[in-house]
Amino acid sequence: MIFTLTFPLISCGGMEEAEAKSLVEEIVKGSVSLNEILYGKGMEYEESADGKYSTIYSRVKDDAPFKTRKELEKEIKEVFTAAYANSLVSHAFTLTPGLFGENSYPRYQEGSDKVLTVMRDYEAREITQYDYSTIKIEKCKKNKIVATILSTENELVEIYLIKEVNGWRLDSATV
Repeated sequence: MIFTLTFPLISCGGMEEAEAKSLVEEIVKGSVSLNEILYGKGMEYEESADGKYSTIYSRVKDDAPFKTRKELEKEIKEVFTAAYANSLVSHAFTLTPGLFGENSYPRYQEGSDKVLTVMRDYEAREITQYDYSTIKIEKCKKNKIVATILSTENELVEIYLIKEVNGWRLDSATV
């Protein structure tokens, strides 16, 4: 008797494993850039000539990567799934009540001219960085990829990509 052992090849609707890894890397890199804008250093803003400000927000600089809410939302939706993107946009632009009655002001607001303003005193987080050479595809289906990647802090992070109508999108945190 001859037994033939077959091992399933990783297949994502015809996508090779190397292509899946490349896709994970591209999307995670996009999320890290957005995390820096949403949770990290944020976009640079115009400084007051005299050091005094009339509000806690300042207009983003003319060379900022995104000048309007619409531009920033569009980029978020290019990287994250629709549901995840909506929660990120809400966090960035909505006043949220705290546990003890204090409010958490949104990171960004639109000025009267529709140009973004950024909260100057936002407590920036340190944004997680990744070692892209460690990407490992754990599961791969036609519409979903599960991968792991090591952060530069040596933590194993699980990444979920979902294929939506407009392409592959991230459906997990990378902060």
